[in-house]
Amino acid sequence: MGKMEQITVGVPTDLAQALSDAVAAGEFPSADEAIAGFISEWRAARENFGLSNEQMRQLLDAGVASGKGRFQTADAIIAEAHRRSAERRRAAE
Repeated sequence: MGKMEQITVGVPTDLAQALSDAVAAGEFPSADEAIAGFISEWRAARENFGLSNEQMRQLLDAGVASGKGRFQTADAIIAEAHRRSAERRRAAE
């Protein structure tokens, strides 16, 4: 990973417990590695998924130009995501 720097952060108790549980379950070798992984993923997402600002602008423009979507609210989008997820789970059984 390269040079390491130690920092101290405060998180809500439920998040600290979730992290401890994930490490105990073997999802991560340590809390340090889990946090480093989370930050790496956040940084990658923050960097436009590897796309240039111009590419991101083009994607945004294409989305706007495509017209109004079929969903009117964020709740409708989430409901559709849940429906599709359940459908995939049933198909996998």
